[in-house]
Amino acid sequence: MGTENARHPPRPGYLANASWLMGDHVLRMVLGFAVNIWVVRYLGAEQFGMLSYALGLLALVSPFTVLGLDGILVRELARKRADVPGLLGTAFVLKLAGAAIALLLVLLDAWLLALAGAAALILVASLSCIFSSLNVVDLYFQSVVASRYVVLARQAQFWCGMLLRVLLIVLQADLIWFALMAVVDAMLLAAGLVLAYRLRGDRHRWRFERAMASDLLRESWPLLGGALALTAQARIGIIMLGRFSGPEQVAQFAIALRLVELFAFIPGAMRSTFAPALTKAKECGEPAFLAYLTDLYRPLLWGGVAIACVLMPCAPMVVPWLYGANFSEAGLLLAVFAVRIPMLMLRPMRRLFMINAGLTHYALVSALLVAALSVVLNLWLIPPHQAMGAVIAQLLSALFALVVIDLFHAPARLHLRSLFGAVLTPHRLADSRRLLRPAPRSTLNGR
Repeated sequence: MGTENARHPPRPGYLANASWLMGDHVLRMVLGFAVNIWVVRYLGAEQFGMLSYALGLLALVSPFTVLGLDGILVRELARKRADVPGLLGTAFVLKLAGAAIALLLVLLDAWLLALAGAAALILVASLSCIFSSLNVVDLYFQSVVASRYVVLARQAQFWCGMLLRVLLIVLQADLIWFALMAVVDAMLLAAGLVLAYRLRGDRHRWRFERAMASDLLRESWPLLGGALALTAQARIGIIMLGRFSGPEQVAQFAIALRLVELFAFIPGAMRSTFAPALTKAKECGEPAFLAYLTDLYRPLLWGGVAIACVLMPCAPMVVPWLYGANFSEAGLLLAVFAVRIPMLMLRPMRRLFMINAGLTHYALVSALLVAALSVVLNLWLIPPHQAMGAVIAQLLSALFALVVIDLFHAPARLHLRSLFGAVLTPHRLADSRRLLRPAPRSTLNGR
């Protein structure tokens, strides 16, 4: 009984928190999916490809708006309740500086590298960087397991954003207005988070602390480099397709990529909900930490396999039916791309492992190697195979990032022990229900 309790530290309200996050994402996924289909049908392959290219280029610099701080900040907020004002204020200032860097890089990209006709779209969408620093409020709510406030803010932003997109279609608006929606979405979410923070009654007096900023950046810069590398791995296909094949191939690939990434809300919600508990499990010792990680991996892995098995035969028929005959190629791409879903499910938990195991420098090196591999694979596969080449390049890069590279670093192989434990024990899926059961607090104190 004591071992069981040690494996699973206290999780106050985690089932309710996960339910809020899952319900929010499922509702937004279904309704957003429907509106997105309408937008794609309205814009057509060429214009949607231009918009996807602009947003993909913006995504390449988006890690600067995060600075690798999110996981670290949630951990520190959960550990050091007395330092909350300093942590929030310091992180806010750092993220604001990062957003300024991102904005400058986007402007430079738009000037030097943009696909013909996409520069104006990039310039407009880049203004969304300004509001990203206020997501520290979201991270604070994660640390106190109070995600329902974030859900309410996201729901308000979502409904306003969807209604505005429908209005743009009805009014037959130009493409530039759809790029502007990236700014509107960011602004609405920032306003909603601040309002939720105030309504909850939190009155921390945020302050910037230089020493704390130095400590946070010292730990986060490898994660920033890793995030830049991972983003390059995910989005470089869109950019290279735009340069080598044109906007229509970008549109086909973007549809398949978006449909695969629809399911990213599942590991995202799990990460937001169980990140504090995984930190507590690490404090209980390595066996408890790895056992807890295995219990997290198991439902994510096999849930991803189940989703992929459904998508692979259905995609070639369903995608053209949803988006129109012009997107039949996207259906074939999705049938192959579905193989990535189990890997997509596991990636956020691997990142949490790296943070809690103190392997942030290794995470940087491995991510840079994967990014370099991704660039090489895209350069090799896109010219002869176009969008399908970009899909295959992503699959190979994702497999290398999740499994292959960790085989060559002993501390990272601990993550593979949990991963392979989940692979080999599908019959123990029911064991993962232990994640939802609180353990007595005394076990953490050694009593």
